[in-house]
Amino acid sequence: MRRFLRPIITACFAAFATTGCGSSSSSGSPSAFLPAPTFVQSSAGLAKSQTLLYVAGEDGVHVYTESGRPTQVFAKATGAADVAMDDAGHVYVEYIKNNLANAARYAIGGSKPNAKYIPSTSGDSVGLIDASHKGEFLWVRLHSASSSNTFVFDVWDPGKTGSPSRTFTYPTSTFAFSLDNNGALYVPYYDSSTQTYRYDEIPAGTSKPSRTIVDTIVTGPSAASFFPDGMTALTDGTLYVAEWGLYVGDPFAGLYVYPPHGTEYEVTGGAAAPITPAVDAAGNVYVLNSNYAYNYPSGPWLCDTLHTLSTFSPGAKTLLSQATSGFLNGQQLTVSATGTAFIDEFNYAMPNNNCTPQTGIASVAPRAKSGTQIVGNLTNQDVVLYDGVHATNYSSQALR
Repeated sequence: MRRFLRPIITACFAAFATTGCGSSSSSGSPSAFLPAPTFVQSSAGLAKSQTLLYVAGEDGVHVYTESGRPTQVFAKATGAADVAMDDAGHVYVEYIKNNLANAARYAIGGSKPNAKYIPSTSGDSVGLIDASHKGEFLWVRLHSASSSNTFVFDVWDPGKTGSPSRTFTYPTSTFAFSLDNNGALYVPYYDSSTQTYRYDEIPAGTSKPSRTIVDTIVTGPSAASFFPDGMTALTDGTLYVAEWGLYVGDPFAGLYVYPPHGTEYEVTGGAAAPITPAVDAAGNVYVLNSNYAYNYPSGPWLCDTLHTLSTFSPGAKTLLSQATSGFLNGQQLTVSATGTAFIDEFNYAMPNNNCTPQTGIASVAPRAKSGTQIVGNLTNQDVVLYDGVHATNYSSQALR
């Protein structure tokens, strides 16, 4: 879940306990500013020889090397509140104009968009984007209608622009969706009729779910308070869900693992306040934790004292290592094929006299016990990796 959505989610998490965040009336807009970098080389050339980081900034897409060296800024015609990429190197951006969310596509280094996308609903100011390796483009928005909100999932097939190929609506979903590496969309939602939390799997190019995963651990009235904060889906059908409600004492906090066959299970060791998971090419699972939370019901907001990146074996069966320093209040995670983690550090969204903000991008080497901030004083939304062959978006599984 990108950082500019934190004020929105924190404002509506209490309402979610009974009606779902989609029924709240909160709204917001991104605020991101990146200082102008020192140019060293065109990213188009670098993309063919090494992995680069693509980061959304209010003035465009900022590009860095893995060590944090800036290379260029492009997409200045629109700016970029959010960014995603596919394996062909198409760069998708969401940008805000007149307080409304818009979406466009750029070539790497492009000064003007080469395609734009028309949403199925109008008047939306809050959204997120994602893209599959093959080029399916996903635009998720929180749409206000009458006295309630609903989550709208617009999907464009590879190469399609203009109006969406398909649209799905889920009144009680969250922004914690996932695209697997084949382009299947996983949508979380609360089903009030059965008092269960569920996930629809919608394969690429189709209009109906092929599978519905029903949570069996948190059931009954309590399921209405279950809050997925981040999700990663694999092509074999495995789904990892980070549950963290952003309030002190969340009884359901943990990593929930839904295997394609067999029984669901929960992992809490190393996942005390999980923000988001990600998976490397070998199947190892990475879970970013931050216990920045509201002390419900009267406050205050508490600072992140956990700041932990946990690495597990495939299936999250064994805790392999933990990094507990070198980054603060991480809110987004992108992991390379070989296991280098890039963490988006979050500037506290809510007032707190005791919290010291630390914004930027931190890097954690495989199995390291600490990380290093490679880009500082930076209010970014997330990190996308691209090596000229494969794109790795946030909370996904990297390909080798």
